[in-house]
Amino acid sequence: RRLARDSAILAKLLSGGVVIVDELSFDAPKTKDFSQVLGNLKIDRGCLVAINESNENLYKSARNIPKVDVTTVVDLNAGDICNRQKMLFTKDAFLSLINRDKDSSS
Repeated sequence: RRLARDSAILAKLLSGGVVIVDELSFDAPKTKDFSQVLGNLKIDRGCLVAINESNENLYKSARNIPKVDVTTVVDLNAGDICNRQKMLFTKDAFLSLINRDKDSSS
């Protein structure tokens, strides 16, 4: 499973389908605010948002946007990655993914 997930992420990276941002945080759950963030990043065809830990405001902000899913790095799987045009990682989530894989391969 981990190999499939890592291969799917690598394919997205090589195709330019991965965007990494410093953080995604909202004071209140507002779909409009999250939609603006996606627009600013030129993500318009759906995306998988990977975060380091659960964020209720982010989940609620994204849930009404078609073809946008929010998941934690722990729950990432190859199927979800392949079913979305783009991936949006927070910096912490991406580093967590890299470090977790590095620790488990030792």
